[in-house]
Amino acid sequence: MLEAVLACEPRDRIPLMERFIEVMRPGEPEIGFGSIMAEARDWAEWATRAERKAYCLAAYEAMNGRDQAAFLSHLDRRAAA
Repeated sequence: MLEAVLACEPRDRIPLMERFIEVMRPGEPEIGFGSIMAEARDWAEWATRAERKAYCLAAYEAMNGRDQAAFLSHLDRRAAA
C-alpha cells in the first residue's frame, strides 16, 4: 500500500490515503446472530476513534432522560471501581 501512495503524484496522495482509510473502516454497527452487546463490543473493537465517539454521542442523545441518567450512573460506578 505504501508503494502505491508513493508512486502517486504528491497532490493525489492524501485523497488516495483517505480512500484506503475509508475502505478499512468497519462501517456502521450490524446486528448478527449473537447478543446485541457482543456485536456492539466487536464493532467497537474495530471502529476508529472518531466512529466510536460519533456513535456513542448519537446513541446518548437519542436516549430519553431516564436512560441517559442510568447510562451516566453506570459510567460513574465504573469510574469509582
